[in-house]
Amino acid sequence: MAREAGVGSATLHRHFAGRQELLAAVFRDRLEALARRGPVLAAAHPPREALVAWLGEIAAYVAAQRGIAVALFAYDDCADATDPCVMLVLDTARTLVAAAVEAGTVDPTVSAVDLFTLANGVAAVTEGDPDAAVRLITLATTGIGPGGR
Repeated sequence: MAREAGVGSATLHRHFAGRQELLAAVFRDRLEALARRGPVLAAAHPPREALVAWLGEIAAYVAAQRGIAVALFAYDDCADATDPCVMLVLDTARTLVAAAVEAGTVDPTVSAVDLFTLANGVAAVTEGDPDAAVRLITLATTGIGPGGR
């Protein structure tokens, strides 16, 4: 990575504690933009639709970025994440989930961390294919019965 950036590895190590911190810095702007999309979708759609659309956007973005699913979100439990960008995205997820639960369209036992982990897992297995990530998020959130939920 240092060579691609045109700097020495010591420079990177002085500025970033590890790979995760470096990747967070590289992807910070886009993750912040994805976090800002939550309220936009919430204003334009019913709560469940907004949540599913937002999860699809998260999964598609992460799937399109080679290695980000494993490297950036490599927490044993993303609820313990300390990176400000990941926390911002999780806060958006919590807000969207709470609205959908309040509307009675998402089971109250479903957590934002569960759905964020789902989106990240889908993105990891569909790396390089954002359309497949969106399709699988939609499938996972609507079910396989006729008409979904």
